[in-house]
Amino acid sequence: MTDSWGREIVKVIGSDECLPDEALLFEPRKIYDQARCGAVLADGVRVAAYNREQIYVALMVAEGFTYEGACEWVSYNTEGAYAGPNTPVVLPVYADA
Repeated sequence: MTDSWGREIVKVIGSDECLPDEALLFEPRKIYDQARCGAVLADGVRVAAYNREQIYVALMVAEGFTYEGACEWVSYNTEGAYAGPNTPVVLPVYADA
């Protein structure tokens, strides 16, 4: 599987406690942490992994988004926000998370 930036994603490798100090996390944490589902290797770099559907739900509850609005927000502002090799991965629902 590849992410939206073309990084090769390897199966979930463990809990997010095994993330290196330089791993980035989505902000605000009080919303996005609800959707964290572990860590993956993205082109050989250990990064945080988030469940896409759980992000949608967290945004709908915390920010009052509609489902469609949450989908658009995540697509543009979350999945579309590459910040280098430590950028977290948003996993599709069917991913082995």
